[in-house]
Formats: sequence, C-alpha cells, structure tokens
Amino acid sequence: ALGERGAGAVALKRQTALIICNMSKLVDDARDAAPFLPKLLPGLVKLADEMSDPEARDVCERSVALMQRLEAKIAAMASADAVKDAVEAALADKLKGGDATALAYAKGVCGALAARRSFVSSEWAKGTNFSGAAGAAAAAAAMEA
Repeated sequence: ALGERGAGAVALKRQTALIICNMSKLVDDARDAAPFLPKLLPGLVKLADEMSDPEARDVCERSVALMQRLEAKIAAMASADAVKDAVEAALADKLKGGDATALAYAKGVCGALAARRSFVSSEWAKGTNFSGAAGAAAAAAAMEA
C-alpha cells in the first residue's frame, strides 16, 4: 500500500502509515520489530518526502520517527555474539578446570534461558546447579555478563 497510485492513494497511504505507527507503539521489545524495519522504514521515509497533503505527511513523519526510535534501540542492544562471548568467558572463569561437557551444558542452558528472555536468577542457578556452588557462581557470572 506504500507504493499505491491512483485517486484514493493519498488516503490509503495515510492510513497505512497510521497503522504502522500504531502497531509499532504496541511493540514491547524492539527486537520483535527488527525483521520489519528494513522493509518498512525506507518506504515510510520516501512517503514522508513525497506526500503533498500536510496531514498525511505529518502522520508519515510521526511513523518514521517512531520506527527510527525502534531502530536506535535495536542498535544500542548488545549483539548475540557479544553476549555469547561474555557468557562463555564468565562460565569458563567460574568453572576453571571443569569438564568440557559441563561447560557446554551450562552454555546451552544460559543460551536457552536468554532466548526465552528469562532473567530470573533462581532459574539460572537451578539450570546450572549441576556443579553445586560452582554452578551458582557460574549462574551469577552469566547473569552479570
């Protein structure tokens, strides 16, 4: 609908931009919007530049500003690789001389909990409790990372 042409195109484009704006306000976690930003943002920017109706242009500009805020939030987040490396370093430090299988298991548990966006320390401690006090220490280190 962003590339629509014709008699009712301005109203349709305005409504499309309004829907995108309202939908992006409902996003709790910016990572949920990440797959859509590369498709929507360029079209909205182009639409905001081309729109001759002042009200429709204002709606497009608000939508662009909101999408750019989401994009900035995503850019400020740590990358998955950086988090993985930090967790791996923290676990390796806490489980010095530990079994490689135990370390791989702890990394897997931490990765699964992070993917679930579960950051309750008791769950992390329970998930890495395979090595007693070292597991609790590893869970605390992984939570800090």
